[in-house]
Amino acid sequence: LPISTTHEQPWDGCPLKMVKAAELLDACRDLLEEAQGNKEDQQRYETARRDNREVEGKASEALNKALEAQSLFTRAGDEAGALNAYHQAIVAKLLQGNDTEALKDAQSQLEQAHKAGDRRGMATLLIAEAETLLSFGNYRAALESSRQGMALARERGDRQLECYALYKVQFDCRLQLGESEEAFEAMMHACSLCRGISDKKLRAKACMSVSRSLLAVAPADAEAAAREALAAYRALGLSKGEGSALSLVAQVLVSRKAFQEALKPARDALELSLTCGSSRQTAAVYESLVRAHIGCGEVEEALQAAERGLSDFRRRGDVLGQASMASLLAMCHCAQADNVQSRQMAQAAIEDGLRLCEQTMDLQTRAEIQLQASELSLTRDLLDQTLHQAQEALMAFRQTGDWRREKRAKAILSEVYSRRGEPELAPNRPEAMR
Repeated sequence: LPISTTHEQPWDGCPLKMVKAAELLDACRDLLEEAQGNKEDQQRYETARRDNREVEGKASEALNKALEAQSLFTRAGDEAGALNAYHQAIVAKLLQGNDTEALKDAQSQLEQAHKAGDRRGMATLLIAEAETLLSFGNYRAALESSRQGMALARERGDRQLECYALYKVQFDCRLQLGESEEAFEAMMHACSLCRGISDKKLRAKACMSVSRSLLAVAPADAEAAAREALAAYRALGLSKGEGSALSLVAQVLVSRKAFQEALKPARDALELSLTCGSSRQTAAVYESLVRAHIGCGEVEEALQAAERGLSDFRRRGDVLGQASMASLLAMCHCAQADNVQSRQMAQAAIEDGLRLCEQTMDLQTRAEIQLQASELSLTRDLLDQTLHQAQEALMAFRQTGDWRREKRAKAILSEVYSRRGEPELAPNRPEAMR
């Protein structure tokens, strides 16, 4: 529905209807966040097993809520609310796979906003246009549209929209163009903006997105953003969001090697994840908890946590979760005293994990297990085997966009080339030369 026209009669902003419109828009954003998470999950799987029905279903539901909210806001004369709802409708169409329709909607409304001199509308619709251009792989055009939209947002003091453009468009475009320094600068700018967003829930969502992107490159800033999200979710009383934020805090602390400090948020996140978290989130929390225990030298506690996770996922009948826990068990056994028994148990866990991955066709978890296998092979000085396993893991992590684990795979390859006397072939030359 166009923002500026409706066939329904206006009414005088009934407070209850305005509340309903705001609730619909909020529910729409939550659905889009879930749909985006599901879409990212699909990238973990090999093409033959991808199934977008769940993504499309949530996106369709979000689209209906966005259009209903837009209608209510329009009838109330709330142009800002109608504009935000229209933007979410375009995002929903992108997640449905209706990229052409989304682009047409964004550009037709942008033209109307230009004619009307509506600078607020132009700012939002330029960002919406940029998102659609990004979906087509037209990165330069997307950057230019987002740049213009950000300038207008900045002019209006709209920190939320400017921040959104940075982490939703600018960051991805710069990465796709190989401009890693500019991508990092965009995300650092987003980090400086996200904590000043007035709406607590939007602030929390923005901080979570920024934190995840900065995790591998600026962990201190990632931690600050994750803690800001945690505070916002707690203030709102949203347990699911609190669990996600606690999980992210634990991940950041582990990446910073603050293992003792990571234990409490990991345990708290696990408690919440088991009641209201997704399978993906629960597996991530178990990983943080296991890594924190190992980092503290508490290998037996780490092993107990991994075994508990395996039992939890077996009880749910979650094969993918079981495969993830097999990877953690292998990690625990590798951290035990270096003897034949621990290596055999690690190898058995790796084989179990790979067998389970065959059932799910999950590329990400299989790569994690291959990475564990390469670390085990390296301890036994099986360089050719290590090289093959680490290379397979590296290619998979690149395909799924997992920078953090890609960095670990590169470090293992660098060590192999260093031991073979070929440091010039190492992907991480400083590590290889140590």
